[in-house]
Amino acid sequence: MNVPTLFGTTENAVYGQLYSALIVYVLLKFLYDTGSSVVPRHATLAFAKFSRILLHDQLPEIWLVKLSLFREKSAHFYTAL
Repeated sequence: MNVPTLFGTTENAVYGQLYSALIVYVLLKFLYDTGSSVVPRHATLAFAKFSRILLHDQLPEIWLVKLSLFREKSAHFYTAL
């Protein structure tokens, strides 16, 4: 594993870091899949590029709009429960 900084080298610390990385990957993939299904074909991005520009806060406007609409729908769903 090529990680610039580890937050610990004990077995539990390594497992915690791997588990955290897995959670981040799953959440990013979920956001990407959700956005990809509603974004027009001319605005599609590869998953790696999506992750990179999301990290730098440079997502195209169409992606921001579609993801905010998804967030609003999700909020209405959870408040109805």
